[in-house]
This record gives sequence, C-alpha cells and structure tokens, in this order.
Amino acid sequence: MKQKILTFVFLLFSLTILADNKTILLAESSTNYTEQTWFNSREWDAVEKYIKEKWDKGSRIVSATYSANGWLVTMAQNTNYRYQSYSFTSEWPKEWIKQKKNEGYYITSCSFGASKWLVIVSETKSFTQQNWSRDTFENLSKWIKTRWDENYYITDVAFNGTYWTVVLSKTEKYNFQGYMWAANTKELKEKIQTNIWDKNYNIQVMKYGGGKYFTIYGGYACNNKRGQAWKIWSEYTDISDFIKKQRGQSKCIVYVGGGNETLPAKESKPTRQNIPGGGYIEYKKLDDGRMMMSTVMPCRLCYGRTTCKVCAGQGATFGLAYGGMWYPCTFCAGTGQNRCAACNGKGEVTTISFSDVNGNAYGLSSNGSTFQSNSAGTIISTPNGTKVYPNGGGVSSSSSSRNTSNDYIEVIVPAPQYVGNSPDVWCEKCGKYGSRHSHIKKRVP
Repeated sequence: MKQKILTFVFLLFSLTILADNKTILLAESSTNYTEQTWFNSREWDAVEKYIKEKWDKGSRIVSATYSANGWLVTMAQNTNYRYQSYSFTSEWPKEWIKQKKNEGYYITSCSFGASKWLVIVSETKSFTQQNWSRDTFENLSKWIKTRWDENYYITDVAFNGTYWTVVLSKTEKYNFQGYMWAANTKELKEKIQTNIWDKNYNIQVMKYGGGKYFTIYGGYACNNKRGQAWKIWSEYTDISDFIKKQRGQSKCIVYVGGGNETLPAKESKPTRQNIPGGGYIEYKKLDDGRMMMSTVMPCRLCYGRTTCKVCAGQGATFGLAYGGMWYPCTFCAGTGQNRCAACNGKGEVTTISFSDVNGNAYGLSSNGSTFQSNSAGTIISTPNGTKVYPNGGGVSSSSSSRNTSNDYIEVIVPAPQYVGNSPDVWCEKCGKYGSRHSHIKKRVP
C-alpha cells in the first residue's frame, strides 16, 4: 500500500505538467438553430447519456471536442443533419469512417483527448464529397492547397499531440477559405480583427496545438459577414455566462474547440530517481504522450531477502498450540522453495503506473492492487476492498472546479514485524483484524 501511495504522490506532480488544455467557443448569428443545449463532463458515460437523450428529442450534435472542461458537446435542432453516429476509440477509426461513408455519412466533428478519438458522422445534404488526412502540418499544407483547387474546404481539424488530422469537404456553404496561426491570444485577437473581420470574412474553425492557435476562416456563399464572438479559457471554468450572453444577442454556438498545451514527449530512455530509505522510481516518456513510472521498493515482508529464513525451506512451521501441529509457512506461502509470498522471491515489489496528457492516472501493482485517478479523485482497489479519495470536488456541467492544493490522502504505514509477534490486532478505523499499522493523513502536493 505504501508504495502505491508514494507512486500516486509523484504521479500528481507529473499530471500538473502534462494536463493542460483549452476550451474554445465560437458563437455566430444567422444559424437557424433552435433548442440549442450544451453539456460537458470528464466522464464519457455522462456525455454519451446526454447525446442519446437529445437524439431521442430530435436534436443533433453541432460540434464536440475535448477541452479544459473535459468532453464538451453542443447540440441543437434544425441543423440540417438527418441521422448521426459516433465512434469513441483509442485509435483513429479509419475502417469505421470508410463504412459510414459508404452508407452516406460524412465527418461533421472530430476531436482527440484523454487518449481517445471522438468522431461524429452525419447524414447531410450539406456535403457531397469528403477526404481526410493525418500528418505533420508541413506535409498537410501542400495537400490542403491541392484540395482547395478542387473546390474542397476544411470543415474540421484535430490534433493528437503529434499529428494534425484535417477533414476537407465539398460544400456549397463556402466560397473562400484561408488559415492563420497565432502564438498567443493577444496576437490571435489582433489577427482575427485585421485578417478576418475587417475583410468581411468569418471564423470557421479554431483549435490549439503544438503551442499555437490554428484558425480557419472564409466567406459564406450567402449571408456573409455574420455576427460572431469567440472566447478561450485555459482551465476548467463555468462557460454558461458566455453562452447566455450570446443567446441574448441572437447568437448560437457553432463550434467548440480544445487542444493540447504541449507536444507529448517522444519515447526516451528512462530516468531514475532514488527513494529515501531504499527503492527507486523509473520514469519513461512514451511516444503517445503518456508517462510510465515504475516504482521499485524493497519487499516489506522479507526486507529484500529473497530466501525464506523462517521455515528453512521446509514449507511449514511447528506450533505448540492445540497439541502441536505443523502450519504452512506464511513467509514463503508453504512452498518450501525458500520463496517469499509477497515478492515471489524477488526481494522487491514493483508498481507500474501511467499518466496520460489529459490528467488521468492508472496503475497496477505486482501484488494485485490497482488505482485509477482523474479530476474527481483517486480510486484504489486492493484484494481487501476499494477506497475512494476525492480531490475536493467533482466535475459538473456548470461551476465545479479542480483544486488539489487542499487535498489529502490517507497513508497506511505498516508497523515493523518481528518473528514471533502476533500479526492479528484490531484496528478501529479499518473495523477488522490485521497486521499492525497506523493511519496517517498526508497533503497531496
């Protein structure tokens, strides 16, 4: 238990570095949308439930993304989308998209976050043909220009931390298109005003990736120079005030965007950090943006010794109680092979844990314990049961926030065990008999 908690503390430090996304909202007038709603949560099951409930009432997905607010979806009626379907997978759903294309569906929204791809396809008359490609933007730029010459327009983009995915469609909605980059929101604001709005163009897509804001703009085939408003947040926030304000000005949300703050590190050689009192943590950055941490601690049962010192290899010990009987040795699990039951004769216990670029943590210990962590807290499951450690508040669709500065975790510290000591003591806090230990609260840094 001690090594799992220690791993989690180090894990929280890495998550604060890796988890940083944007929430981007784009509102526009003259959309013809009715009954527009929105929902955000870090739990996909909650978002999935919301989508299906709205589908049953005739609403369709306008735009969806992974953002600083978690999964963010906006839906409305009168969208010109007849039927819709979505894919939520770890890999880009190439074959699924191909199948849906043959059924008359087109990609109308795509996003990457929490190590998942969310792709929305719709049956619509707005598009007649569609192509997509994934690569570095340097390579994609040549492909985009070629497609522009063939009367295709960019209809959505996604960034997975390494490559850009660009979707181009043939549509009569636009008559001109271009794109631009900005290093920060100040530069973005100036460029939008000068290069887009002053020239009577409109923003179409906004994403953040690779340290820059990527904005696609263009002209509408009819009713150009529509009223627009945009806003960007860099942390979880209540976005309802902005949406209500735009509704009051007859604007609807036409696009939601997000993006990764930093590029995930390529797979590299592991680095090692020693732990006071013995053991070490080995860090390794993977090419998909995750960080893998291996925590190796001396076995607390045999104290690093790999051979059984209790039964001398007999697999049992003799007890005088109850008339004298031989009992399976608890130190080597009765194998008689000089093998410690806790570490399997290795002299150490290893915990493997991962953190992804969006703040989710999960791990597996060699003793069968697992844990999973996200913005709502940490769940630690062991053969003795499951315990939840909240992070001071969950995530909802309105005004919840994440604040780890006042979070505590409960650490169970085993007491030293000596041969001959009875391991069975009553713990009031645990409510059961077990080995001697103490409960200590520690602040999560």
